[in-house]
Amino acid sequence: MFVFKSFSVAMKLNQIFWCVLLSTVLFVAFYSYPENSSHKVTSSSRVSSTQKVSRNLTKSKKLFGTELSRLYPVPTRVLHNGRLLYNRVPKCGSSVLAWTLKRLSKTQKFKCMFQVERDLPTKLTLPEQANFTQTFNLLPEFTVYIRHLNFLDFESFNSSNPIYINIIRDPVERAVTTYYYRRFGFAKQSGINQWQKQSLSDELLHMSLEDCVNKKVIKNCLPEDRTMLAYFCGHELQCRRLGPYALQKAKLNVMKHFHVVGLLEDMKNTLKVFEALLPRYFQGVQDVYLTSPDINGTKTHSRVDPPEYIKTRIREYLQPEVEFYEFVRQRFYQQLEKLTRLKLVQ
Repeated sequence: MFVFKSFSVAMKLNQIFWCVLLSTVLFVAFYSYPENSSHKVTSSSRVSSTQKVSRNLTKSKKLFGTELSRLYPVPTRVLHNGRLLYNRVPKCGSSVLAWTLKRLSKTQKFKCMFQVERDLPTKLTLPEQANFTQTFNLLPEFTVYIRHLNFLDFESFNSSNPIYINIIRDPVERAVTTYYYRRFGFAKQSGINQWQKQSLSDELLHMSLEDCVNKKVIKNCLPEDRTMLAYFCGHELQCRRLGPYALQKAKLNVMKHFHVVGLLEDMKNTLKVFEALLPRYFQGVQDVYLTSPDINGTKTHSRVDPPEYIKTRIREYLQPEVEFYEFVRQRFYQQLEKLTRLKLVQ
């Protein structure tokens, strides 16, 4: 009798054990079943590309607007030594500033290399980047090198970066100016820009920007590889595309490597910051710049201001560039405020 009861208890315990084991197996299987993970993938795949871009830009704004500003605070250090590289962005007042530096080089006793050759590329291959880095480092210590050139990180070639500076402007205004400059050049020229028009058909050559945007795909009127982002992003293919990668990397490079990025719309304060932080090159720049005979001559010939609805469409198309401009604008005024508190700028 006792043996029978013991056997009965053992059977019940055995049943309980297997029930618990089976429940555990079912629980694990339910929550790790591939269908659940595949469902997640399917849901994710339904997100549109527009939503993905929007999410990336929002993430970019948060990252580069907060964390990087703490990692790389705006420069307030006055530099007296080092070569200066002005990788100038086209149609941002760079010609006038370049000629101003050319004049200052005579009084400030520094070498000014103003590269205006039209066949010089803005994008370099890796061997060309390495060669440029070596050649640049052979220049005299007090040299200003001016050229349309995408940002080049000298540190990737085991070398110290030069002092980077630049100037940008509102992307929409720059796009309008670029469109007409490709056709007619500077105001000091008498007619159609013979060099620029070679790549344009007669129809496109004489078409207004408003008609171009209305009749054609907007990227055919405003090629994305001519935007400002590449000049701060670098030489990769993705840097010449209007997208999150170019935007994020351009912001990062500005924070890490550019001593000053000024604004064409506020040239007065831009010159003040240049002179305060880089007196070896910019001492007296305000007087020289304002009396420059090139200011009026470098305005774009036959520029037609498009209506607001066209500007709105352009602004939407250039959204990553617009965000970059606002980012740099905020950085510049933070820099100006700090320099004013330090009494380096009045």
